[in-house]
Amino acid sequence: MNRSKHLLENSEFLENLVEAQTEKQEAAAVNINEESKEELSSDVEELRERLERMKNLMAQRNRLQRGSSNCKEAGSPIDGTVLSIVFGAVLLLIVCVSTYAFYNLFWAIMKRSNRYHEEL
Repeated sequence: MNRSKHLLENSEFLENLVEAQTEKQEAAAVNINEESKEELSSDVEELRERLERMKNLMAQRNRLQRGSSNCKEAGSPIDGTVLSIVFGAVLLLIVCVSTYAFYNLFWAIMKRSNRYHEEL
């Protein structure tokens, strides 16, 4: 009888201990949830501020681009036509210099190797 009474007390003690632990865990979960809610709300506010700053920066960038495109439309001295002419002239110069070099190289080789052969 004494042993069963002792087991009964131990089981009651264990049940109380388990209940106390679950209550502690629930209280900790509530505290964590409240803390995480506060952290999440501060994170959301920070993200909103960053989004607003990015929107402002993009708006400023668009205004600057529109201003610079108006300058290009007004008539910049360097446009596609001028660049095409410059690159065409450079290409023509390269072709002319290459042709001149190969012409001189050809005649130098011909002078050296085109000797009069008397053996024929």
